[in-house]
Amino acid sequence: MTREQLAWVAGIFEGEGWIAIQGKAPQVGIQMGDVEVLRRVQDVLDMGHIHPRSIGNLKRDGVKSRKPRWTWRVTSFELVQATIAFLWPWLSERRRKRAKEVLSIAKTARASSRRAYKRIPTADLCRYLENRLSSERQSQQTEATDVYDSTSGSDSVVDSTHHDG
Repeated sequence: MTREQLAWVAGIFEGEGWIAIQGKAPQVGIQMGDVEVLRRVQDVLDMGHIHPRSIGNLKRDGVKSRKPRWTWRVTSFELVQATIAFLWPWLSERRRKRAKEVLSIAKTARASSRRAYKRIPTADLCRYLENRLSSERQSQQTEATDVYDSTSGSDSVVDSTHHDG
């Protein structure tokens, strides 16, 4: 995942997404009619589930509509926290405020339950994500560097990302 991909997901999330709490469980999701966009979101973040959403008969200008809708959703505390951390730099103040509110409610609810509260500190998660992005950038730069073609004995340079076949 790259910063550009995360920024793209954050843009989709700002326009179509939501942050909620159901019982003790926080949730983030995106609902829309284009399942391919949701699959791309799922691929970029490597988490969440996509399922069809029944919308019944919506009336627009007196005309019934049955356009299919799809929802991408993340529901565990840890994954919701991770999703928010991934998207945080691009979230609006309104979304950030809602994220803090929902995570605070969920944290309090979970801490008071009989189960032990598993916490991933946001600062640690952000550091982990920055390190991961940095190492991926370095890996991509290494793959794209030119490699001396020692088999030809010449000074020609071969792009290591090119593969014949």
